[in-house]
Amino acid sequence: MENKNITVRKFTIPEEFLTEDSALQGVSLVQQPAHQSNFLLFNSQNIEQFKIQSEEKKRITGVAILPFMHIYRLDSVTNEPYYGYFEPADIERLVLGMFKHGYINNFSMHHNGVLLNDIKLFESFIVSDTRKDSLYDVPNGSWIITVQVESEATWNKIKEDGLKGFSIEAYLDSIEAFGRTKQCNITTEQVTATKLKKLIAEAELDSFKFSPSTKLEKWSKKCACKQCTELRSLGWNLPGILPDAEFKKQIGINEVK
Repeated sequence: MENKNITVRKFTIPEEFLTEDSALQGVSLVQQPAHQSNFLLFNSQNIEQFKIQSEEKKRITGVAILPFMHIYRLDSVTNEPYYGYFEPADIERLVLGMFKHGYINNFSMHHNGVLLNDIKLFESFIVSDTRKDSLYDVPNGSWIITVQVESEATWNKIKEDGLKGFSIEAYLDSIEAFGRTKQCNITTEQVTATKLKKLIAEAELDSFKFSPSTKLEKWSKKCACKQCTELRSLGWNLPGILPDAEFKKQIGINEVK
């Protein structure tokens, strides 16, 4: 049963992995998949059967990522527990990055870091209104894959170890799930106003004058809400207008305490 007192966070893709590399770098076959959706072994003996009865096929179909399902995790910095979940748009970005950067055949067992050269991706698709799956009743945005096992030894190992599902290997961040942290009072309207102020200030930087009451806002590094994340990406303060570094220089300070 899920603990209602534990924070819920949305998994996000770190900025450095949006263009230069893939955050999703592999898939492991495991005994207890986080998404609790076991895969189906095609043509296996003593395990769940599928329609094709030829042992030659040696294929596995399963759910690799489910959207919105809460997954228990520990924060890598604070070691505090939280539940993380994926939104469909981020699942699509992860899968696209994996294909784009050539990680589609990175498969291992038990997250042991050893890539298996005899397991290849056979099929990959994201469930939508126009693409459903007869094996799994899962929500739109779910990522389902089929892999081809090319050796008898690995096929037997999968059965002997009781492997039951897929588990992704990815570099991920997380943010508070419901728009802002408890400490944050930044609104979407303030972010929009800051964007407009930035455009004006960039056009009139030389002539801009500060009033004595203007103060530099230091945003909490712990706050990872959508609004603060967007503000930090702009590099601008609020309610001030100039970028932090330029503001400090003009008012003659080196550090704000």
